Amino acid sequence: MTKSRQPSVPINVLRHARARAALALALLVCAAARVAQAQTYTVLYTFPDNGLHGAFPDSLLLRSADGNLYGETNLGGNCSINDTCGTLFRVSPDGKETVLHTFTPPKDGMEPLGNLVRYKGSLYGVTEFGGQFSKLCGFGCGTVFKVSRHGRFTVLHRFTGGKDGTFPGGLTRDASGHLYGTADGGINCPNNPGCGVVFKLHKKGKFTVLHRFAGGADGEGPNDPLVRDAAGNLYGTTYFGGQGSTGICFDGCGTVFKIDKAGRKTTLYEFTGMEDGANPDGGLVRDSAGNLYGTTYYGGSTACLGGCGVVFRLDPSGKETVLFTFTGGSDGGSPLGSLVRDAAGNLYGTAGGGNVCDRYGDTCGVVFKLDRNGQETVLYAFNGNADGAGAVRGLALDAAGNLYGATWSGGAIGGPNFITGCGVIFKIKP
Repeated sequence: MTKSRQPSVPINVLRHARARAALALALLVCAAARVAQAQTYTVLYTFPDNGLHGAFPDSLLLRSADGNLYGETNLGGNCSINDTCGTLFRVSPDGKETVLHTFTPPKDGMEPLGNLVRYKGSLYGVTEFGGQFSKLCGFGCGTVFKVSRHGRFTVLHRFTGGKDGTFPGGLTRDASGHLYGTADGGINCPNNPGCGVVFKLHKKGKFTVLHRFAGGADGEGPNDPLVRDAAGNLYGTTYFGGQGSTGICFDGCGTVFKIDKAGRKTTLYEFTGMEDGANPDGGLVRDSAGNLYGTTYYGGSTACLGGCGVVFRLDPSGKETVLFTFTGGSDGGSPLGSLVRDAAGNLYGTAGGGNVCDRYGDTCGVVFKLDRNGQETVLYAFNGNADGAGAVRGLALDAAGNLYGATWSGGAIGGPNFITGCGVIFKIKP
């Protein structure tokens, strides 16, 4: 069950193939994992199986100071193209959900994903498809959008599938409100339509490509939110490119990169596909000392085909340290989404594995904590029923240590429209 990319398949399409399989991970071993007993898991909201309020949330939740949670569903809403519109929603602390916008393809964009950022009360995000009809992308190559505090929706950029890229994956912003992101496409790679771009969208609307990846050692397939330091440097990952390992990473095992304020790009690390991990599939977290933290979907333990994934740290000199290696059992495997780090240096994230929850051997995933000594604690293992299944984008953390997230499926199971359930919004209280 390797994830080596076919040359013409965009990275976002691969990611969603993983998510729509509800993080199906065949368990090859049963590892002993420390399980926290004092955690309280609560479902804050369950998406109804009619899909009208959205279906399959596929975004990292954004928590505001008043406790409201903002996110996106990849499908659902009320439109005429096979319910593939998607929604932007808000869930209040008491669990009330409000649909802030239903996407209407193609001009509006369709299938939002990734993350939301906030600036002066407005929300900004991306859609994977939609924007404008294209020979390359069908209903469109994706958009960057804004929703004002008053609910006004505006498309800020429609990707063309040319040099500006295709299928954007996430956003970050600076203090002035300029947006930065990643997308597939851009220029031709060997045997592939494009290796990906890093872009800047000025708050007044000017779109600039900061870097076009060329594949190989330069990297290929950036598709997660960037992290920005105080000096304005950007850091991110590519899923492919860099070093390869025959049978594991035919297009390279991925890279960590930096782009400075002048637009100069530096490859900080190339994964080998062995113990150090392969194919990073989530945004990075940066601490005050300049260390970067992230996860890889593959590599590490050979208990899983292609490896079960790792949590890693990269210091400012480019030295990588594996903090934890997943085994694919009760400890989880193939982590997806971005990590979040608390003030004490603990890391929190989501991964597949945990327990078998259907007759096909699929697993529903876990929420985990990794302390500074590399000790993993499983905070919650999903069972795939009313509690949800497949938390794919990571977690939000509040000042009290509560964690918030979304699951791709589960919830209202067995309905006439979505028999796997449309997903839930959850809270884990320490």
